[in-house]
Amino acid sequence: MIGGAIFTTIAFSIGNALILAVRIPAEERAMGGRYADALGSRRRFFPGLPHG
Repeated sequence: MIGGAIFTTIAFSIGNALILAVRIPAEERAMGGRYADALGSRRRFFPGLPHG
């Protein structure tokens, strides 16, 4: 049972990452210019860290 749970965890984590890779940019585009103006220069997942 543990082996199946590990496989399921890995498979669903990969699937979730693929879905989010499409969903997050689509939502950002849908929010439009106000979002880009307010948060466009910040990192997406760690906004306090500088770019570079």
